[in-house]
Amino acid sequence: MRKIVAGLMMSADGVVEAPETWTGPYFSPEIGQAVGSLMANGDTMLLGRVTYQTFAASFAGNTSDPMAAQMNAIPEVVVSATLDQADWENSALIRHDVPQEITRLKEQPGQNINISGSATLVAWLLSQGLLDELNLLLFPIVVGHGKRLFGDEGPATTDPGSLRILQHRRGAADLPPGQQRMTSPVRRQRGDTSIMHTITSPDGTTIAYDRTGAGEPLILVGGAFSYRRFPGQVKLAQLLSARFTVYSYDRRGRGDSGDTAPYSIEREIEDLAAVIDAAGGAACVWGLSSGAVLALDAAAAGLPIHRLAVQEPPLAVDPADRRPPAGLRQHVTRLTEAGQRGEAVRYYMVDGMGAPAFVPGLLHLIPGAWKKLTAVAHTLPYDAELIEPYQTGRPLPAGQWAAVTMPTLVMCGTAKESPGLLRHGSAAVAAALPDARLIERRGLGHAKKLTPTVIAATLTDFFASSDLTTPAPNGEHHA
Repeated sequence: MRKIVAGLMMSADGVVEAPETWTGPYFSPEIGQAVGSLMANGDTMLLGRVTYQTFAASFAGNTSDPMAAQMNAIPEVVVSATLDQADWENSALIRHDVPQEITRLKEQPGQNINISGSATLVAWLLSQGLLDELNLLLFPIVVGHGKRLFGDEGPATTDPGSLRILQHRRGAADLPPGQQRMTSPVRRQRGDTSIMHTITSPDGTTIAYDRTGAGEPLILVGGAFSYRRFPGQVKLAQLLSARFTVYSYDRRGRGDSGDTAPYSIEREIEDLAAVIDAAGGAACVWGLSSGAVLALDAAAAGLPIHRLAVQEPPLAVDPADRRPPAGLRQHVTRLTEAGQRGEAVRYYMVDGMGAPAFVPGLLHLIPGAWKKLTAVAHTLPYDAELIEPYQTGRPLPAGQWAAVTMPTLVMCGTAKESPGLLRHGSAAVAAALPDARLIERRGLGHAKKLTPTVIAATLTDFFASSDLTTPAPNGEHHA
């Protein structure tokens, strides 16, 4: 007999209603992985009325979005006491008051029957003894109001004590930006109190940045999809602000920054130069992925950078490594200009960067995640242009970035978390620079999961070192 497996997001005070209004700051690759693991072994979706109508409105009749095609192909069963029919293709209707229909569904051959959200349906299944597995993703936030799965405000009528714990797993120790570890009394989530600053780049583009902490100035340069209020980048800035004055900025076209046409790498370098000027005229710089390539180009152009750290620059320098398809920049440009922002995101992630094909689908299921990604889709051609010269499958040209003479740390993840392209590219950069060393460490692999605490500790060790003159051994490796 098939199992019904449900996944719900729940606050610390047991609220399961409208998680899209309070889970946003917690978006991370780990959450996406957790949601994906719940949905991996199923071939049918069981939905309550509200979730069904939301999904149908988003995907029914949509033939241009691959995610929509995937969702339209999955058999859906909606359980409702009020709907008269289920119009979405591959959909069927079960009456809410006929538990025998659920039993018959479970007796059909196939894989698991999955539920994502649909709290009222989950509660009813619990009360009828029809739910086989309940996965709760618990968030350290007190919402204070809304439906609870168990309790006076909740719809469930089953005894929670009758449930048996199969497994529990602790998530990342890092809390999202603006959160506090729960003590007594528990404090509710507070709003973001960061103060936005702006500067004007030489071509007139407004560049927005946040400044936190005290100490030597340190500038963070994000990669594709990143922006200064991305939770992971905010957490990283928060950790580093204990030792540095951290400047985290929106690259042009993202967040609160402007986007003056036409784009060029030279304009992006001028943007970074303007941030360095705002930081006092010289600074340390960290760059991630395409942001690492931008930081290297900026350092080679002579920007006043004391020390440089670059993390997993996506350079295809080995013929055995998987490379982005030719014409990546042109293709994502055509998609965004045609208004197909979702397809541009999917193409860049899967075809461009080699993410598993199911990842975009998982991100659709995380409240707010897909919207944040598609909001910066028009900047993906910029990232593609930055990395395009280094996707040949051949070693870096002799003398590449030879002008980057400041002490430089090249960071990458281990073989278990980073593909060959990122590790080989990192090693090639470390070998090419006059004064660089390579460090390989778990938690530095952005292809799977960046760990802000590991990044912050690594950067602090490097940037806060008192030895600014002795070159580190070229190609030094730390596992």
